[in-house]
Amino acid sequence: MAILRMLCKYQSLKVSLGAGVGIYLLLTLVSFGFNKVIWSPRVVHRDKFNTNFGDHFDKWVAHRQHLPRSSVFDANSDRIFYSNIQGYSDKKLSSSRTKADGSFAELKRLFGVDVFGGDSSDVNPPMLPPSLNLDEVPFMRDSHYKPSECPKTVSSITKYSRWFRERFQPDIKILLERTDVDVYSDYYKLLHYRLPFGLRLSNKTQLTTILNHPSFTNLPLYAEGRPQGCLSCAVVGCGGILNGSGAGAEIDSHDYVFRLNRALSTGRYAEDVGHKTSYYTFFPESMHAKDVEDKNATFFYAMFKAYDLDYAINMLNNDDPPRYFSRGRLYHLRKPNIDKRKLKIIHPDFFRYVFTRYLDNKAVRPTTGAIVVFLALHLCDEVDIYGFGYDPRFTLHYYDRTFQSHTDWGTALHDVDNERELWRKLHEEGALRLFKRDL
Repeated sequence: MAILRMLCKYQSLKVSLGAGVGIYLLLTLVSFGFNKVIWSPRVVHRDKFNTNFGDHFDKWVAHRQHLPRSSVFDANSDRIFYSNIQGYSDKKLSSSRTKADGSFAELKRLFGVDVFGGDSSDVNPPMLPPSLNLDEVPFMRDSHYKPSECPKTVSSITKYSRWFRERFQPDIKILLERTDVDVYSDYYKLLHYRLPFGLRLSNKTQLTTILNHPSFTNLPLYAEGRPQGCLSCAVVGCGGILNGSGAGAEIDSHDYVFRLNRALSTGRYAEDVGHKTSYYTFFPESMHAKDVEDKNATFFYAMFKAYDLDYAINMLNNDDPPRYFSRGRLYHLRKPNIDKRKLKIIHPDFFRYVFTRYLDNKAVRPTTGAIVVFLALHLCDEVDIYGFGYDPRFTLHYYDRTFQSHTDWGTALHDVDNERELWRKLHEEGALRLFKRDL
């Protein structure tokens, strides 16, 4: 019996110790969750720059105090990265920050940057706004917007279509401009979401470089004034339904023609898709500017990820695109040979607007084609779309040499079925005309 009692006590002790260790580990994890470093925009030093950063920063500032400011805050420098120590409690920060305050003051004196303060001229705001649901923040409005005088413009559909009226915002901001980054209040609104729906965690130095670049003139879309009367526009996708359609002349009869991706319109393709290109939309991997026959075309640039900022800078500097490694493959992208004065950058809020108002937040992001259709709906009075909606009776692209079937893996980021239904709905509501064809 004595041995049995000893065994029971031993088992009870093991249970107590196990419970104690479990509680300790749980509390440790909770503490770590509240106090971990959150990577987000704030300039600090790469060399083990945590709460014990005072000495490191002293050396860093001393080493760079005679360098030009552009060298210290070079966006491509491997000595700079973005971090945020707001996750640490004030108690944990007090000892290390006290030592570093002199260094931060010295940095501000030397370079005009307050790492902990509110000077956002060179770095992102010190406190990021909360990350919210995509439909929670009001969309930015374009101060340059002027309603069309055409009696049958797209906006007129709101008079009799409740579905369209609940979604359409005629003055949505379409293009990114300097004030979106230079004006703090405007910039802050874009920090709730990451690209393509916002600028959260995007490199502000790169954004400023792009929007203030001498080659990025950002001329008005209608530099010579908006044409009189109602503007008709054609949006030409790459759908195989156009192969053998003979729709080229009809497409070219529109005032403006929008194209995207691989916009082949020369030789044997012209009869089906036309020659004319007024606006061409692309992102780095989809760029085929050499296929754009019209040399007066305006180029809409879509930014989906951080790399697209690097690509934009190299494009404006007329340099080769930077190479990048993804999914086990090294990418060498095509150099965009375009007139930089004709370059426009699509506003992140416009992506969010299309995705939330019309696509119900389904999939990861809208297709480039969806963005282009809504560019036309906001810039034109009458819109016809061609080569949209995957139809299994036709090959995937109008330029395919052999029949290609649609595969889900090729559009994993998008909900193409949802977009196909959207085109049908917009057609039924009278907002646009969807080109259809029988075999």
